[in-house]
This record gives sequence, structure tokens and C-alpha cells, in this order.
Amino acid sequence: MTTKNRIKTVLTLAVVAMAVLAGSAQALECQLGILDLSANDGINPATGDSWAPGDQYRFVFHTSATIDATSADIATYNAWVQGLADASTAYDISAGDGATWKVIGSTDAVDARDNTSTNTGVNGTGCAIFLLDGSTVVANDYADLWDGSIQNIINLTEQGVVWVYWPWTGTRTDGTAGTGAGGDGNPLGSTGQVGQGNASSTTDWIWRVNTMDPPTNQMPMYALSEPLVIVGQIDPNLPDVDVGLDMITWSGQAVTIDADVVGGIPPFTYAWTAEPNGIGDPDLDVAITGADQEDATVTITKTPGDVVTVKITLAVTKEGIGQKKDRMTIDVYDDACVAALDLGLATIDTTDFDGNCITNFADFALLAATWLDDYKPTGPVVKP
Repeated sequence: MTTKNRIKTVLTLAVVAMAVLAGSAQALECQLGILDLSANDGINPATGDSWAPGDQYRFVFHTSATIDATSADIATYNAWVQGLADASTAYDISAGDGATWKVIGSTDAVDARDNTSTNTGVNGTGCAIFLLDGSTVVANDYADLWDGSIQNIINLTEQGVVWVYWPWTGTRTDGTAGTGAGGDGNPLGSTGQVGQGNASSTTDWIWRVNTMDPPTNQMPMYALSEPLVIVGQIDPNLPDVDVGLDMITWSGQAVTIDADVVGGIPPFTYAWTAEPNGIGDPDLDVAITGADQEDATVTITKTPGDVVTVKITLAVTKEGIGQKKDRMTIDVYDDACVAALDLGLATIDTTDFDGNCITNFADFALLAATWLDDYKPTGPVVKP
């Protein structure tokens, strides 16, 4: 059995095992057999809901081979990365398997976001993008891909090997072609030095200032698949689950979550969980009241400092059938004043001397402490 077939067999068995453990609730299948539908709490990062038929997703890889950047024809690079995918012995990601690949790169004639159909103004919100391990999220959607940073570095090749280098991109952070001005590299196919990314960085992955090389050099590239689709049928015994919109609170202030669990055939069991959950962390405590009920109250206490984001997930299970999940995030500030100021909901009034978003006798006491003090010089002084 080849390495490719062994991996495919393991992945197939994993999907089957997952379906058995879940009671075959959704009987979902994913194109290429790589996406791990149980990873990331079984949530589609693009929707925040459980994976469902019709959902789309994409894969990205760091090429295992290198190429020069002398061609100004984007089709040259698209064909090259497709050829690498077709020759993969680690994954079934060839054109024959139903996978079409494009280079994440720009020429003077076409931007990377247009070549890969990830331009939010044209292609909409889009879908989540994963590494070929099937679970590592690179971007939740197209806006996340081009917002200046990705969630995880693109370090896995089409041959299943981890490699980080300086791929040719000719592309700026927003997905448009480089300009060649200042520290900005040129697009692919330019006579000047061509821009590169840094595959070991989530912020410089596509563009790094003053990082460029002559186009005759040999460098790797990034490849992105066309959208792939989840197929299957959702079991009618399971309900739709919606925990509501993301929330903002402050340390020690409870958040009541009124979930909507609609449809399906009861009875159901409910399980609320948090990530991070605060266990073993002296700087964070997460308490969930009603963790086994449809609705819950979450109280998060933290030490003063940066905002903490906690993911709250509700899993609704029907015994012997399966499970549906939905999740939300709660951003936790130090206190209500810090939250209001950071969100632009309040400003510090000139009478609020202690800066706590309240003007009261405490502020008057601070004023009274210096009332009628005279700070002006009593005579000429030496110039500082």
C-alpha cells in the first residue's frame, strides 16, 4: 500500500469512526476526505455553526519545490502548483480527485485575491481555509485572509512535509500586487526584484518590507484550492442550535445566554463549555451556571490587563443519534469603564478626576484637596 493510500485509509477510518461515535447524526462527507469535521469543536469557522451540507472550505499548501519568478503570466504559476498537487503521494488532491489549485501570487496584470477568487468585494465572505492536515485553520474566511495576519502559518507542503521559507508572492498584505516602491517588492514577472512572504510568520506571510529577490532565483510558492463542498443529510431528530451573538462584559460581570434550540425530537442533553476554561490558570476563572441546561449564565473573572476572549460552546445531544453545536465569544475587560472607553461608548469628562467614568463626591474630594491652591510664581525666576 502506498503512503498516499495509507493516509487516505486512515482518514477514511477516522471519518467513519467519528460518524459512529456521533451516532451518524449528520452523515457528512467532505471532498478529498481530508477535512476533520470533529476538529475545532465540530464548528465551521466561517459560520460559527456545526458543519452542514452545502458548507464550503478550502485548503492551502506551501510548495515542496521551487520555481523562478520570471514569467508575467499567472497561468504559468497556476499550472505549476496544479502539477505539484497532481504529483502528491501524501494526499489525494489532484485534478482527478476533484481539486483545482491556484497560486497565491500577483503579476502586474492580476492580483492574488482575484486569481484565487478571495476578493471579498467580488467573491463575498467566502469560506474557511485549512492546512492539508485537515484541522489547522489558516483563515476563517476571505476577509480574515487579507486583514493583515493569518491564524496559523502556512508550513505544510503537498507532500506532507513541514517547510518554512520565503515564497514568491509579488503581493501586498491586502492581496493586491506589489508596487516596487520603497520597501515594497515587485509583482511576479517583473524585471526588478520580486516581493516575497515569510512562511514562518502569521503577519508577514504574504509580504514583508524589504524582502525581495531577483526573479531568476528559485523560491517556493503558496497554492490555494478552489472551494470544496460538504455533502450529506442532517438527521431530522436533531435541533437547530443558536447561542446568539458575540458579547462583551467585564471581570466578574455575569453574562446570561438565552439559547435557541429549535426543532428536532426531544429529549436532549445540554453541555456548555468554555475555552479557555480557567482550570489551572491563576489569572482566569470561568464559572458556568446551568452548564447542563438550555440557557446558561457565564461569569468570567480575570486579573487586570489585556482583554481576554473566551469561546463559549453549547453542545446539544440526542442519545443514540448525535450532536449539534454552536458557539459565541465573550470579550472580557477589566471593568465597565475600561470597556466603555475602549469601545468608544464613553469619554472621560473633565470633572471625572479619578477616571472611573463616574463624576461623584470622590472626584469632588480630589478637587477640594487642591481648592484655592496658588501655583503661580511669587516673583521673577531663573529660566529653566
